[in-house]
Formats: sequence, structure tokens, C-alpha cells
Amino acid sequence: MQITPQSGFEAPYTVTTDAYGNWQMVPLDSVSGQFGISSPLTVTAPTGGSAWSKGITRSISWNYGYADIGYWVKIELLKGGVLVSTLSESCVAGANGVGSFDWTPSAELTEGTDYQVRMTSGTYPNITNVSGNFILSGNFTAGGTVTIRYNGEASPITATNV
Repeated sequence: MQITPQSGFEAPYTVTTDAYGNWQMVPLDSVSGQFGISSPLTVTAPTGGSAWSKGITRSISWNYGYADIGYWVKIELLKGGVLVSTLSESCVAGANGVGSFDWTPSAELTEGTDYQVRMTSGTYPNITNVSGNFILSGNFTAGGTVTIRYNGEASPITATNV
């Protein structure tokens, strides 16, 4: 049996059944035992603690198993739990229980360790999930000299701001 959270339901709840197999959700304080109600939609990237760089395209990804989350999802960027921007109002939810959206963080974003991505079903707004906090750092730059050897011969290559 799959239980989809509905508006007005808050965890913890439990399911009770009568002798005829009829069931209902009731608040935990009225019965013993508990379970949490979780969203069928889960942000899988970025993960909590991961580091993303401004100017580098990465994939925001999610899964939803085989739950009906509707045809599209809304993707939002949060910083410190506050909405910074909407990355997509109507991204296709995905196929076969998974989805992704390519995003390049803007150079104008403030660096920080408290960014999150919030996903919400466009059809069922009570189906939502927020990623763990991830790090957003400055523009990616690399530089230095790399020596490549081919048949014993050294060939130095210098790379700056690539």
C-alpha cells in the first residue's frame, strides 16, 4: 500500500485498520506505534556537503520511484532557507522514476555553504523535497604547468584560467 501525503497531514501519523480491513490515518498520540510520511520525490543532487562552482554546468537530479508526481516539477534555489530564484517553473518530471535538469550557477550568486534546491510537483504541490545544504563557490579556475611524457620525451603544457 502506498500512502501519499495530503494537505493538512503532518508526520508522525499511524495507520489503523479495523476487523474488516478498513484503514485510516490518525495522529500518533491516539494510538501506539508511528511512521513518518515522506515525499515520493527525492533530490539526489546536489547532495548535502557537495561543492558546486559558479560558471560550471552541473545536473540537478531527483528520483520519484514509480509514484505519480505529475508531468512537470518546479525547481527553486534557496539560500539559508530563503528563495533566491526559480531555476525552472515547469521542468519535465522525468522518465522511469528519475529526472534531471542542467544548471549553470550564475557568477552573480553570492558564495555560501547554505544553498539548497527545492523540487515541487507542478500537479501536486504538497509533493516536495529539499536537498541538503551544498556549497557554492567562486568561478572555477585552474592554472599551472603540466608535463606530459611521450616515449620518454617531456612536453610542458601551461594552462591558465581554463
